[in-house]
Amino acid sequence: AVSRSGLMAMGSSLDQIGSIAKTAEDAELVFNTIRGKDTLDSTSIAPDMYPQRAYTKKIGVPRHLLKEGIDADVLVRFEESLKKLQSAGYELVDIELPSASLALALYYIIMPAEASANLARFDGVRYGLSLKGSSLAEDYAKTRGEGFGPEVRRRIMLGTYVLSAGYYDAYYGKAIAARAALTAETASVLKTVDAIVTPTAPFPAFKIG
Repeated sequence: AVSRSGLMAMGSSLDQIGSIAKTAEDAELVFNTIRGKDTLDSTSIAPDMYPQRAYTKKIGVPRHLLKEGIDADVLVRFEESLKKLQSAGYELVDIELPSASLALALYYIIMPAEASANLARFDGVRYGLSLKGSSLAEDYAKTRGEGFGPEVRRRIMLGTYVLSAGYYDAYYGKAIAARAALTAETASVLKTVDAIVTPTAPFPAFKIG
């Protein structure tokens, strides 16, 4: 719905642009302003191409994912939100997404792999920052060493590892297959409910800084 032209890609199959706002209404206002087909992004679509479906006001709740690792206060607020949905006339249905427990592991294979490929172009020669050393190899090392922070470098190294000849099938190939299974699982659930609701994050917002 929103063009990714101009975005420095991290994980191409994961990246999407959204707004951060104080209210859902504000987020909708920004979304309606920035959405639309962009000739510079072949993956973008026009509003008339958005999927259309009939809604039944039925919402799925994957309670099996909320049994551990979630702050108690978050669960209290989540249950309060569910009650508000019920009061507004929505039907809540318990659903199962067995493969969802693998999602974080899949993310930490797919995301670094795609990041390592996408960020390879920032080598000090063609794009962005360029720091000169005594040789081409040193140009690369200085540019990428100073231009990318420690976390970005960790992701690039991990991604390069899972894409290497000896480990591609063992890690990346299996992760892609598992993600396809999770996608199919989710699509199947969404044939019976209109939406799946979970807490936004497993813990309260952290303090700035």
